[in-house]
Amino acid sequence: MALNMYIGRSDAKIDKGSRVYIPSQFRKVMGQETSFVARVDMTERYLMVYPESAWEEKVNALMARLDEWNAEDEATFMQLNGEATPIQIDEQGRFQIPKKLAERLCFKSEVSFVGMANRFAIWGKELYDDARAKRPKLDEALNASLNKKQ
Repeated sequence: MALNMYIGRSDAKIDKGSRVYIPSQFRKVMGQETSFVARVDMTERYLMVYPESAWEEKVNALMARLDEWNAEDEATFMQLNGEATPIQIDEQGRFQIPKKLAERLCFKSEVSFVGMANRFAIWGKELYDDARAKRPKLDEALNASLNKKQ
């Protein structure tokens, strides 16, 4: 039985055309899906990539909680959708990283793909390694997160 979620970390090189190959472990999960949506995360450190179906679920859940007649809610929703970028995966399993996003996120010659169940993140490799080194040990982070919810 194959695991049907994005897990693990894999590094990939960015070619001269700003294209990157999606790691094979992630392509297996993608199957025949070629349409994705990307957005810069809330901390503006990485690119979050959603299959279209996962993006639609997230947007629909948000729409159900927002008041379309409230100016602040409307602005939030507009920003979320306005900054989303459609991505098409080609037959070779690669896509082009929009130049403005690559510059904004300091993507250089290598990126790190990090699985997040129904989506994946793409970090500049150096930035991910640096952020990972500064994070607490996994058991400490999990305990802190679980204690917050109690």
